[in-house]
Amino acid sequence: MKKIFLILIVLFSVNSFAIKGYVYNSNTKEYVGDMDLQFDPLESKKVGSNIYLLPPGTTTTPPPSFDISKQKVIWDNKKWNIEAIPTPPPAQEPVRPTAKELLQQKEEALIRAEIRKIAIERLGDKLELIKE
Repeated sequence: MKKIFLILIVLFSVNSFAIKGYVYNSNTKEYVGDMDLQFDPLESKKVGSNIYLLPPGTTTTPPPSFDISKQKVIWDNKKWNIEAIPTPPPAQEPVRPTAKELLQQKEEALIRAEIRKIAIERLGDKLELIKE
């Protein structure tokens, strides 16, 4: 029991010092959060010091403080840069048709309805012949 406890203490003490990694989007380079880097026991044993895995899209350089509601932080492969988040243009009011345009639309709708009515009347006779 003492051996198992001692081994656990040694393993815990080696891995207890966590290194932070700062993750960015690989396409936009925008900061997305942080993570604890994974300890690499094999490489650490070879080198003789603690080695941690650094996944793609991650750096050990912490980003500066920034206002998340107005700014974003971009990694340029050497340092973080703060950029303002562009404000979207104000929403435009929908274009409402003028009275003249509404009248024209109504007239066009009436004409289409009249054309449909005439077409149905003319086809009606032919449809009766087909049914017989």
